[in-house]
Amino acid sequence: MYQVKSSLFRLSAVFFFCAGIWAPSLFGTMLGDTLTISRGFPNATTSLTQLTGSPTTVVLGNSDQVNDSIHVIINPEATTIFLDFTSSSAYIGDATTFDGYVFTGFSNTIQDVSFVSSGITISSAQTTFGDDFIQVNLASSFSPSSTIEINVEFSASVPEPSSIFLLLTGFLGLFVFKIS
Repeated sequence: MYQVKSSLFRLSAVFFFCAGIWAPSLFGTMLGDTLTISRGFPNATTSLTQLTGSPTTVVLGNSDQVNDSIHVIINPEATTIFLDFTSSSAYIGDATTFDGYVFTGFSNTIQDVSFVSSGITISSAQTTFGDDFIQVNLASSFSPSSTIEINVEFSASVPEPSSIFLLLTGFLGLFVFKIS
């Protein structure tokens, strides 16, 4: 009987320790965020149009897609925003004129933004981001099937008190087990 209690105690100590370590890593995505996506022109603060379906709550899959009904379908996912250009179009963004998309409503702090594109050239100079927004200034023509993948990296979350409690409980359990 003592052996079974000892094994259960050891198993629960390991569980609480692991839960304390893994809990903070479950955060740092866009899932559950309510994003507002708009097309900005002639500057990022002037909304030419709010896209159909925006604001949208980010979920996995296509049910949260938004579009501007002419040029692009935008699908936000956990850490990536996909832009799929459906028709030929031209954007005239440059150093003085903003012509692109503005994403706001992120609940986690944005640390970095990077791109993967197909059929279009886009550089980091065309992007501005802050703690809770991304602005993509487009300065080129697109053909149908051109795509942009915006990869968003969030800052590490500060563990919530319950995560710290789980971690400390696990440490305490391991310590008590080692003493006995």
